[in-house]
Amino acid sequence: MTNNYLITVILPTYNAGTRGGGIYLREAIESVLKQTYEKFELIIVNDGSTDNTENIVSNYSDHRIKYIYQRNAGQAEARNTGLKHAKGNYICFLDDDDYYESKLEKQLYYLIENNHDVVYKLILD
Repeated sequence: MTNNYLITVILPTYNAGTRGGGIYLREAIESVLKQTYEKFELIIVNDGSTDNTENIVSNYSDHRIKYIYQRNAGQAEARNTGLKHAKGNYICFLDDDDYYESKLEKQLYYLIENNHDVVYKLILD
């Protein structure tokens, strides 16, 4: 597979620092950083959190992470903010309480091999 494609992962978050002590947000971020396909940018959009969400994100120094803070406007607006800053050939969304398992490589391979532009759900055994 080619590494010519940049994938943008947009992760909107709101007060994720207090849910589970921030463990879900950390797991979400780390699941992206552990991807087998490494040519990505992770845009984390903090949608006006009033907890320690920013502190959790600041513990990661990976150059592929871009952090954006905005006043609270809702998840849809946070996703749109991420899209405005995205530079990738492909876009993925990840909720702040979810995680990926080899998703980027599998979906990119599927897109290229099948000449598709969009994958909305891909289940691989």
